[in-house]
Amino acid sequence: MRADSFLARLWAVLTRTDPVFAVSGPPEPTTAGARLWSTVNRTNPVFLREGRGASEGTLRGADLADRDLSGADLRGARLGRSDLTGTTLLGARLSGADLNHAILNGADLRSADLSGADLSGATLHYSDLIGVDLRRADVSDADLSHTDLRGADLTGATLTGAGLTGAVLRSATLEGADLRGAVLTDADLSDCDLRGADLSGAEGLMLRNLAGVLWSDATRWPGPRLHATVAQHSDPLESGLYRVRGEEVELPVEQGPLVPA
Repeated sequence: MRADSFLARLWAVLTRTDPVFAVSGPPEPTTAGARLWSTVNRTNPVFLREGRGASEGTLRGADLADRDLSGADLRGARLGRSDLTGTTLLGARLSGADLNHAILNGADLRSADLSGADLSGATLHYSDLIGVDLRRADVSDADLSHTDLRGADLTGATLTGAGLTGAVLRSATLEGADLRGAVLTDADLSDCDLRGADLSGAEGLMLRNLAGVLWSDATRWPGPRLHATVAQHSDPLESGLYRVRGEEVELPVEQGPLVPA
């Protein structure tokens, strides 16, 4: 594509989506190229929805805070260490995207597709991830404190060392997920699917936050004491499959959180 035609198309999008560009005049054709594209991505990521940008590989470390990227196609985008604080990514397609160490505090990711994405080391304090698709995603060492993950699909996801203090995971699917060493203090896992999940070394689990949890013989608990306690308060459904009863169970004060014995 010729540089001048590319710039004309780019400028048409910018002036349509953000009127601030309309009063500054179009850029010179000689500014086309990687430097211009990097600037565009950092100042007006709405252009990503026009079919370019994600493949340019210029989004790492970008400032995308408080933007509306609802429904954006960012599959495979390199967004590592980007600032997406308060950004709306409702229904966005981010499968296979690189979001390692990205900042997503307060972001709206409801129903977004993050399957196979790399969110290792990312921070998502108080973010909305209701119904998000995180199948096979790498969320290791990420901080999801007080994040809303109701109904999220984390089948086969890696959450080793993840911080989930105060997170809401009601009715989430964590089948086969790796939660080794995760911090689950005050996390609500009621009605979760934990079949085959590995919670070895997980911290802060409380029985009262496991009401309705579905688990199996392949589920690995932090220690034998927790395994025995959960089994005592569960009903068998079929061979090797159980559900924690929904009764309100308070542990004795001296017992505290259920941690490895």
